[in-house]
Amino acid sequence: MKSSNIALAVAIIALLLGGGLYLYDQKTSNERSLVSNGPVSSDEDNSKDEDQTNVAPSPQKINLKAVGTEASGISGRVYANSEFILTINAQLPNLEQGWSYEGWAYKSANESSEPLFLGKLDDDGGTYYLEYRKGEDMSSYDHIYVYRENNMGEAAGVVILEGQF
Repeated sequence: MKSSNIALAVAIIALLLGGGLYLYDQKTSNERSLVSNGPVSSDEDNSKDEDQTNVAPSPQKINLKAVGTEASGISGRVYANSEFILTINAQLPNLEQGWSYEGWAYKSANESSEPLFLGKLDDDGGTYYLEYRKGEDMSSYDHIYVYRENNMGEAAGVVILEGQF
């Protein structure tokens, strides 16, 4: 009797873990679709249908150029419903222990402005990604950089990718 209860408990835990992993995978793939699946909606033909309101703005996308290494990436951004979302997806060289990739944004109109730290890129099996969210429009930060940084805080990082919206 006890072994059947244990087997039942193991089966329930396996189902819960499987369901949780499935939901997590769906969430992360939906979040990353901003840069991989193209525009959320199209503004084409909107002038023909003046009754159409609440059209979601199309995300902007750019290719990020490699600087001194073999790397590639894309960045996308959109400001909708009072939320700014910027994503970076990149194919980058593997990192040694003690190093990370960080996303930064700069304003081009005001070179003296403070840079905006977007966060550290997460490794998803060789593809690095980042999602930055803010409750205000940050579109004035139109220069995007990915740096290779030493986590010990020693020297300044090295630019790996760059692009401009």
